[in-house]
Amino acid sequence: MPGLRHPILAIAAFTLLTAGGVAQSTSSANPLPVITSHASDSYAIYSLLLSEGASRNTSPQHLAIADTTVSADDMNPATEPDSELQPPPESEHAFYQAVQDFQARRQQRAQLEHQFKLDRSYTLMSAGEVEGFSKRAPGAESGLRGITSITRFSQVYFSAAQNAALVYTDSVCANPCANGHWIYLEKRDGQWVRRSSAIADPADTYAIYSLLLHDDPYPGLPQKQGQLAIADTTVNITDMNPAIAPDSELQPPPNNAEAFREAVQDFRARRFERLQLKRDFHLDVDYTLLNPDDVAAYKSTQTGYPAINFFSEVYFDSKQTAALVYRNTFCGRLCANGEWIFLEKTGDQWVRRSGLNI
Repeated sequence: MPGLRHPILAIAAFTLLTAGGVAQSTSSANPLPVITSHASDSYAIYSLLLSEGASRNTSPQHLAIADTTVSADDMNPATEPDSELQPPPESEHAFYQAVQDFQARRQQRAQLEHQFKLDRSYTLMSAGEVEGFSKRAPGAESGLRGITSITRFSQVYFSAAQNAALVYTDSVCANPCANGHWIYLEKRDGQWVRRSSAIADPADTYAIYSLLLHDDPYPGLPQKQGQLAIADTTVNITDMNPAIAPDSELQPPPNNAEAFREAVQDFRARRFERLQLKRDFHLDVDYTLLNPDDVAAYKSTQTGYPAINFFSEVYFDSKQTAALVYRNTFCGRLCANGEWIFLEKTGDQWVRRSGLNI
């Protein structure tokens, strides 16, 4: 019978058409999921970072945020958190638990909602709007007055106890924005604080440390002979004695007050961070990096080195041409001369502009 010719082909064709229809309807009926697990903490972290960035970079009043989180495949450059960041020594376990959460969810994307808590208005921009924004000609109107970039976030990846977190963020611009970076945070007294990030160029950080050590390896010490010793972990605001902000001790230079203010803002954003230092100093003498146990042993015996040099992280302005750093030289009861130092970059060289002994 003609109507029953090739029944298997007819059934196969029907099956393909049906499957295709189901796939299309399923795709359209199932958009990306919204963040439900740890949503309040995720949006608290997003809001913190947006508020810090707006304050530091004097961003426009209105913010633009991509409404879809990025996966590992979307990151530019492609990067792993544990390759870019060093965990604080006392928080390695929590840090690597957050890394494991990233590895488990690295291909996932989520839809963001209007749950940001900001002191300014913002717009969530769709994937199509983000793509159109990135392809517009430089200087062309974006449709959002004053907006020059769109902030993108990954999902937030948490430790098992949900007291440590990793998040990736970057910006989309008309011109390429090579500013993707990971940030590590910890929850303290119910508030999220940034602990480590890789925003600053480490070459500038070590150039500044090396400059200060070269100019005066033992500030305030009459005895300047012996092995140069440097603590291998930076100090944060809780380690400083007294715990004091740079703008409480230093006056901004009249000709560069805005850069000074931005560096202070960077300090306030990262004041609880600690960084593990590497042997990247450029010195004409040998030096030793002391771990926390070595430091404790020196403080107990006060032998082996004339003193130990402690540094904070270096806090930069948005252009990374001005910087603040805290330095303390410890040699027992005879000295503990903490000071804040402000520096500016002239060409490729850092120059010390001001510093006041505390």
